[in-house]
Amino acid sequence: MRRTAIDSERHTADEGVHDARQNNLPPNAPNEYLVHGEFKTGPDSRGFPDTYYFTIAELHAADLTKDCIVSKIQEFEGQLKVQFDKELAEMQQPVAEAEVG
Repeated sequence: MRRTAIDSERHTADEGVHDARQNNLPPNAPNEYLVHGEFKTGPDSRGFPDTYYFTIAELHAADLTKDCIVSKIQEFEGQLKVQFDKELAEMQQPVAEAEVG
């Protein structure tokens, strides 16, 4: 997940994008979720595996139901909490112990 108002990963010569990257994040910046899945370029095209960032509104516009979106976000939040707790516990240990374990 990322919270951003601009695409900060692609190279650009656009000065407006450079300025936006260097300024504070606006309070209404959307959350975007990195989705790994099978994507199509059209209804009759062959699907291909890839990974893209989407807002919740974009996921809904792509015909995902609200229940599906909520379920996947809750699953993600659970995985995030487990990983966060693990990483935080490792930081609370002395460095030598964390590197060994």
